[in-house]
Amino acid sequence: DEPFSPATRAAWEEKAREGEPRQSERVDELQAIDDAIDILDSPENRALFGHAYTTFVSLEEESRGVANNTASVAALLTQKAQQLKSAVLARAAVAVRTRGDFDAVLADIDTTMDTLKTEEQTDITDRDNCKVDLRTEREKFEDHSYLVEKITNTLKKLNTKKEKLEADVEATSEAITEQEDMMQEAMDQRNASTVRFLQSKGDDEDAIDLLQQAVAALEGYYNKTNSSFLQMAGQPLGRSSPFLTAADIKAPEFKVSKDQAPEAKFSKTGEHKQESKGVLGMLKQITQNLQIEIADGEKAEEEEIAAYDKQRADDEATLQSLKDRKSDLEGEIAATETKIGTKEGDKTDEEGDRDSASTALENLKPGCDWLLGAFEKRRALRKEEMEGLMEAKSLLSGGAVGSGTFLQRK
Repeated sequence: DEPFSPATRAAWEEKAREGEPRQSERVDELQAIDDAIDILDSPENRALFGHAYTTFVSLEEESRGVANNTASVAALLTQKAQQLKSAVLARAAVAVRTRGDFDAVLADIDTTMDTLKTEEQTDITDRDNCKVDLRTEREKFEDHSYLVEKITNTLKKLNTKKEKLEADVEATSEAITEQEDMMQEAMDQRNASTVRFLQSKGDDEDAIDLLQQAVAALEGYYNKTNSSFLQMAGQPLGRSSPFLTAADIKAPEFKVSKDQAPEAKFSKTGEHKQESKGVLGMLKQITQNLQIEIADGEKAEEEEIAAYDKQRADDEATLQSLKDRKSDLEGEIAATETKIGTKEGDKTDEEGDRDSASTALENLKPGCDWLLGAFEKRRALRKEEMEGLMEAKSLLSGGAVGSGTFLQRK
């Protein structure tokens, strides 16, 4: 249903403003009419009218009966007007008393009755429209108020969800930083270990190079001198190792007291072949040990690198999982912010509709409250007035039977 037009609403408000003054004016009008009737109907004034230039005269003898009937009808109309506080009946009484024009008065009464019927129907239509419009705007107000409250609660939940997601993002970011720091520390340790291995390997390789140079120098000398102390191929020392150890070197035997100073004479070539033989063997043994140490170090380094690579792969998978989680959380935050924006727009719209309904109610209430409050009273007054008018018509119709009309003489 469409709300009342501004013109209709203005009419209601005008009625509300004029209701009480109109009643007061009606009472004042009735009092004035009563005063006028008393003035015109007093004995002395009747005598005055009898001597005045303009008087009413009867054309037939029976006009005296009509005059008496007119006075009776006027008196009855006056009594009914006072009883019902009806300005219409009061005016009819005056018209009958002063003019005796029953037909004109009857026509006025019919017009007034039609007006009252129209007013009754207008009040009914306006009352029904008021009820519909008030109910419609009230329902709109309640519906939009409910939706505003519902959206407000939804916004609270969305903002709480957003705060939790942001806290999860912060915690995940910290976990990513810790994971990256741990991986960097492991890489630094691995690199340091590699540097130590390469340094140790380089040192061992340098030592082997020096030892091999020393062995080559000794072997070159003894090969040049054709000394027989060198261990030749196919001449085992009775052990699995082709090299001498410290146990193979015999301590020197003293032919005299050990406290006696040695003679100052040079030994013969090859005399210390056992000592030289042991030194050369030890050099080769050390070289071999260093080579074994390098091989073991390379193997250990390879194993450590393999273990590091496996751990690195696991760590990178964990890091990627954390980054994916962070990305998902940020996506949820973005989606939640979009929902919040949409809901805030919806809330603004609903608040606007709610306020519009509230304004419409405020505009409707003055006129509708007056109309709804005064409807039954107005109906009752109209009913009484209609009954009075019907009774007046009956009186006037009866008074006009067999009567002539009064002519005005100048």
